[in-house]
Amino acid sequence: MDIISDLKISDNVVAFLIKEMQSLPAELQLSLKVCSCIGKCIKSSVIAILSKDLDQNLIEVLNQVSLLGYLDNINDGEQLSFVHDAIQRAAQYVCV
Repeated sequence: MDIISDLKISDNVVAFLIKEMQSLPAELQLSLKVCSCIGKCIKSSVIAILSKDLDQNLIEVLNQVSLLGYLDNINDGEQLSFVHDAIQRAAQYVCV
């Protein structure tokens, strides 16, 4: 119990998530940030368009992000959705 009480835990979940996201590789951070600007859910057709504009395979990168638990695959990959609004909010503030 002493060890737990000595831990410095942020009261702000978004600040914690931002710090956690900043430890991700740059391409994962960028994909989270781009998707967070679109909204809570993003269709795979929109991801395909963004992939061309960013010259990056966002679908592959977002699947990696999904495995980390930030996004959910919906309807067999037809769209991705942020698991929680705090994750979406934190992703908007990640510096790439």
